[in-house]
Amino acid sequence: MAMEPGSSDLTDGTFPFAAVLEQLPAAVIVLDEDGQIRYWNEEAKRLFGRPWEEAVGRHWTFLVPEEVQKRVGAWLGEAV
Repeated sequence: MAMEPGSSDLTDGTFPFAAVLEQLPAAVIVLDEDGQIRYWNEEAKRLFGRPWEEAVGRHWTFLVPEEVQKRVGAWLGEAV
C-alpha cells in the first residue's frame, strides 16, 4: 500500500532519522522484514526514475532485473 510522504510510520516522528535521510545526497530505501519498501527518498526517486507512489509498499524485487534478484536477495539475507 503506497502512502503519501509524511503519512508513513517512517516519517510521522516514530522514525527518528527520516529528516536526515531526506537530506542525504544518496538514494535511501528502507525495507521492512518482508522486503516491502517502507521509505524512499528523493535521491531514490531520481536514481530509479520512479516516484514514491510507485515504490512505497512494493517489494524490492521490482527494482532489479530478474537475473540479479537472487544475488541481491542473498545480500539482503532473503530467499527470492
